[in-house]
Amino acid sequence: MEHENLEAKVPTSLQLIAIRVTVDNVKLKRISNENLSCLPSRLKQSVLEKLQISGFYNVTLSQVLALLNPYMTCIDLSNFEATDADLLKLIPFSKRLQSFAVNHCHGSPTVSGMCSFLSRCSVLRSASLTNFEESIDDVLAIIGNTLKNLQILDISGCKSFSICGIASISTLEMIEAMNLSRTCLDDQMTDKMITNSVGRSIKEFRCDDCANLTLLSIEALYYLPNLEFISFRRCSRVKAGEIRQPNRQLRNIAYSIGI
Repeated sequence: MEHENLEAKVPTSLQLIAIRVTVDNVKLKRISNENLSCLPSRLKQSVLEKLQISGFYNVTLSQVLALLNPYMTCIDLSNFEATDADLLKLIPFSKRLQSFAVNHCHGSPTVSGMCSFLSRCSVLRSASLTNFEESIDDVLAIIGNTLKNLQILDISGCKSFSICGIASISTLEMIEAMNLSRTCLDDQMTDKMITNSVGRSIKEFRCDDCANLTLLSIEALYYLPNLEFISFRRCSRVKAGEIRQPNRQLRNIAYSIGI
């Protein structure tokens, strides 16, 4: 009760300092509930919601999960070598999860593990699933069929997907930002996306280092009705002299020509 009274009196600036100190402690010491128990409950919840699960903290996922509350809405595993078993431990948080990030590393997590987890994340708004080497068509099918509220999708570095996978996500009506850099994206796949719902809603599109894209796709992307930003750096089949500015002003057009 004493903590609850203190909570209302702590200025926002001091709360932010307390958050920083607590997170610093997590990096230096064995993580345990004592690290956070001295804080008011609302401040403790803020720390937990902002804490990114990262290998930098040198802790296990189980140790972090022991501190997380069931109302977590954001989990970032991009610096953590997550396995399918780790994803199973996150299922209790899946129904409320709005933002999730994972990086494929040393064969984990698998595509089947990702499909099983994402199928439970019906309110997800941001998904970052990077550097998968095997085909992610099944993952894209789950995303297209289940994540109807998705606004941000990052599959950069994923080496294998087909036009069938792209067709699965092309019907997402809420999507605003996509990152398909360093993927096998080609003209046919791009056309499939932009002639469906994605083409009407997308505001930011990144396709850097996509060796299969040609100027045909880039120019088609220019004229999407809500597009504000496009980046196609180092797309080797797009030549400098061929690039023409669109009739309308975009917020930013970033490109770099590969040699």
